[in-house]
Amino acid sequence: MKINAQKYIKAGFSIVPINQGEKKPCIEWKEYQTRYPTQEEVDRWFVNDKINFGIVTGKISGITVVDIDVKSGGLETLEKLGLPPTWIVKTGGGGWHYYYKYCAETGQTAGIYQGVDIRNDGGQVVAPPSLHTSGNRYEWVLKEGELADFPKHLFQIEKVKNTDWSSLIQNGAKQGTRNQQASKLFGKLMNFFQPTEWETIVWEIAKKWNNKNEPPLTDNELRSVYKSIAKRAIHDVRPKDDEKLVGKSAKQFEEKLLEKAGQPRRFFSWGIDEIDNKFPLLEAGTYTVFFGQQGSGKTTYCLHIARKNSKKTGVTFLTTEMSREKMIELYCIKRAGITDEQYKDGKADTKEAIKKFIGELDGINFVGIDDQNYFQEYAIDEIQKIVNQNNPELLIIDNLDKIKANGKTELEVSKAVSAGILQCARQNGIAIILIHHANKMPQDKRRNPDLYQMRGLSGFRGTNKIADDADILIEIGGVNEKYLETADPRVLNTAKIVAYKDRNFRRKGTAMVEFKSGEFIHYDQFGNSTVEQFNYSSLDDIKF
Repeated sequence: MKINAQKYIKAGFSIVPINQGEKKPCIEWKEYQTRYPTQEEVDRWFVNDKINFGIVTGKISGITVVDIDVKSGGLETLEKLGLPPTWIVKTGGGGWHYYYKYCAETGQTAGIYQGVDIRNDGGQVVAPPSLHTSGNRYEWVLKEGELADFPKHLFQIEKVKNTDWSSLIQNGAKQGTRNQQASKLFGKLMNFFQPTEWETIVWEIAKKWNNKNEPPLTDNELRSVYKSIAKRAIHDVRPKDDEKLVGKSAKQFEEKLLEKAGQPRRFFSWGIDEIDNKFPLLEAGTYTVFFGQQGSGKTTYCLHIARKNSKKTGVTFLTTEMSREKMIELYCIKRAGITDEQYKDGKADTKEAIKKFIGELDGINFVGIDDQNYFQEYAIDEIQKIVNQNNPELLIIDNLDKIKANGKTELEVSKAVSAGILQCARQNGIAIILIHHANKMPQDKRRNPDLYQMRGLSGFRGTNKIADDADILIEIGGVNEKYLETADPRVLNTAKIVAYKDRNFRRKGTAMVEFKSGEFIHYDQFGNSTVEQFNYSSLDDIKF
């Protein structure tokens, strides 16, 4: 696939990597709308043939593409339009991409006709020979001579630099620009009016405006544009400037609070009853940061939380560091009690372990990287899309380092990431647990007699903005490496968990857990012990 990508770049196309089974780039790709990828980037992206790629449309590649989706009625539209011949791709899903010379007078337009989109500046299309989920590849069916000019007459494209709102409202829009202008109108109105007024005011204004169009859009077409813009706009709602300055009395919140009080509250478990009884309440709408050093058991314990809650509620686990296959495989191996030595020697029956225990994870939707597509980063808006597509009540993100946001400094990025995740939890009414790394223990602290390597807030990696925004802040610590060879073997699989922050009820506490055969159990006597003080004989009466 890398060789094909290099050929496209040599031919003057800007390309971006796309995971198989998806249609959007697996990287932040805005910069490739104005520059070509380097050879180093191409080498990093295409480490195997499991990565597809797309061509960035618009000025950078010199193309404007008409995208025909046959499943949405595009084939009938194609027959009516009579598009002039040019370079043509048959998509893996049975649709068609018509490549034309770049037309600066049209923008990226969705649904310009039934089943027809235009991909231009700001867009991209999956390119041959990428593999579709159907098993079919994207392929060139016509690629002779030069690209044809974009057929502006078929789409009645008019160059519009700045929207003349007065003219648009009074005169409507002509065919070929109606969908695009409807999108602008809805966006403008939804930014001005509150969501509670969209149906009663925004929709009614749009219907009257639509009657002035030549010809008017059908109600279904107009409603489709409305829903599309509303879905994005709801996440951009902000208080008006004057509203942020005007105070309200407690009585003015009564109706909203009573409505909320009448709704059933949704709580989630920390995976162990004893911890649930004293730790912060893991409630819908809360944002938790779960941090610890490498090897402390962060991911393993959060997977335990996911499994315990998946029996009663929808859980999605976004993994950006360990592949989904590896995470599930290791879970089954540990549940079967297979040791590292047995796994290394190849003597353990891992197939039987997978068959026996994989069903325990059936209630979890795993999203993220896999063995073939390991290069993946996620932007905040993609986190929201994951929520939209999987509809979880509990979302676990592993981990913070792979979540990207705009910002020139570490603080700016942290602010954007933290605000985005907090907003996602609040607006969607879901609980989010964000896994994060702690800084390594300083060398002098590694000689500390404490059994567990707890860093506290001083060990929080990066800026404190993430910790400040979190509703709940929890650290997990594994056994100090100093004691790995000298400590009682029964202690090696234990960990200490501390809740430092609870924004709502100040429920803080310390708990000890032991990990055995893929299960965590609680034992309070481990708390605050040191190697010198620890009474190993007290373990004899514990039933693991």
